[in-house]
Amino acid sequence: MFETQNHTLSTKSEYSQNPVDLSKTNTISKLASRFSLSRSTLLYYDRIGLLRPSNRTSTGHRRYDQEDYERLRLICALRKVGLSLQDVIMLLDEFTEPIQVRKMLEKRSMQVVHEMKLLDKQNLVLTDMISKLKHLKNLSLIHISEPTRPRLIS
Repeated sequence: MFETQNHTLSTKSEYSQNPVDLSKTNTISKLASRFSLSRSTLLYYDRIGLLRPSNRTSTGHRRYDQEDYERLRLICALRKVGLSLQDVIMLLDEFTEPIQVRKMLEKRSMQVVHEMKLLDKQNLVLTDMISKLKHLKNLSLIHISEPTRPRLIS
């Protein structure tokens, strides 16, 4: 579970499969490795304010604690469902009501449904092209892009 100002979101994902002991802080490289991210991704998240390290050493090295780990787990889960970094920042740092979060997730769900319909249409075209290629004796690609038309019975 993760609290974002006034509400809690579940962060169950493949990242929660292996509990991590962050009783002490971890370096940027260890945290990046834990989530299969690059070090530069975490540096970028720091630069845009999405994930700031909880501490820094006297030499300026970033140190991440359990709260940072949980925040990154939620960031990764939200990215995995296709939310943009801008939406993730808004969801984590600006939204104060569960209804705002729900509306953003519903919007993304509608986008996914739309994308699936487009992919289904693409797949129909691909299936038609593949079918036409199976029946060609010689390679004449010009005919595979023609739509299949019902044949008139004479």
